[in-house]
Amino acid sequence: MSVYKFESDTLLDIVEHVDSNTLFIFDIDHTLIEPVQIIGSTHWERHLAKKLKEQGFTHHEACIRAFHQWRTIQHLTAVKAVEESVYEILTLVKNLNVQTLGLTARDGTLSELTFDQLKSVQLDKLFTHKEDCKDLPGNYPCKYTKGAIFCGFNKKDVGLQLFLEHVKMNPKKVVFVDDQKSHIDELEDLSNLLGIEYVGMTYHASGDHKFDPQIAEIQEQYLPKLISDKEALDLLEA
Repeated sequence: MSVYKFESDTLLDIVEHVDSNTLFIFDIDHTLIEPVQIIGSTHWERHLAKKLKEQGFTHHEACIRAFHQWRTIQHLTAVKAVEESVYEILTLVKNLNVQTLGLTARDGTLSELTFDQLKSVQLDKLFTHKEDCKDLPGNYPCKYTKGAIFCGFNKKDVGLQLFLEHVKMNPKKVVFVDDQKSHIDELEDLSNLLGIEYVGMTYHASGDHKFDPQIAEIQEQYLPKLISDKEALDLLEA
């Protein structure tokens, strides 16, 4: 059993690690898709939680409030593919007949919306592993549907382990791409526990370096209307 972890700003760097024995797993937010403007990103959600804590809310209260505001934006925003090379990955998956899964921190109540967002950028067919929809028995609600595991407040290694136990799968190799290194590390721990070869890539195509709090705060002022980053920048510079 081997482990290899690395960081990259392009999905193409993961291709050489994928073969027909691979269970290929993708995060969704800021790995496959992201909002077309700053507001509604998970970077904005974290920024919002930080502001709320500065206003006196506890960490838990701030995170819950920020999450609900992020969730509201998901119902308003259009999304785009994080990187155009994801479509080359889609072709690779088809050609190799690779088993793929989505693994997201979103909760199951957002599953239908998530697949609508993926469909809007022609990525709804990326997840090839199909089992019946299932509520998985985690400490918090956890759902599998249409090839994706919606972990909610469960850690991603917990969500994946619950799924593997549900379908009685013991893959030889797991390749995982996520924009958060902490999630890459979680799946390393699970792979070590289960004796699975593991490759994890922390993906930086969409990162905090793109986040501008001044633009986000102007966009917040216009809610529920969403204005573009350019429109917000023009207002900021006016």
